Amino acid sequence: MLRNILLLLFKGKSLFLLLWFPVLPFLLFSQANITSTVPVSLTKCSRPDSFTVTVYNTTISDTFKSGKLKTVMPNGIRYEAGSVSGTNVSQYNIDTLNKPVFTLPNLLPSSNLRIRFYASAACGLNTGGLLSNNNQLSWTTGSYSNNTSSYA
Repeated sequence: MLRNILLLLFKGKSLFLLLWFPVLPFLLFSQANITSTVPVSLTKCSRPDSFTVTVYNTTISDTFKSGKLKTVMPNGIRYEAGSVSGTNVSQYNIDTLNKPVFTLPNLLPSSNLRIRFYASAACGLNTGGLLSNNNQLSWTTGSYSNNTSSYA
């Protein structure tokens, strides 16, 4: 459908379409990005360690409103209640400690927000390999998710 609209708009301008068509979906639909920092290793039965998630609004005109960030951590990794920090970031739902949800402030176009929280590894954690979190960002008009780098 998008292709048909573009063909109508740029009829006879095939060079334009040839050059821009592969890039247009990215320009039209990429609205967010997430980067994260995880501990190199998380020791079982030890004190909590720091996790950082940075949320980017990559649009040039849309403010992210009613934002939520859900971080899904492996079973046995527990969010430390009350440990979240970041400008106007707060706990929203921590009923499941390995899947905390945070409320985010409105995020202006071309800006970012850094969120830090602490989590610990339960004594019974059986990793069997490397661990990874899944960060899920949602706001009134969209969503985005990605996985963190691996940690042990």
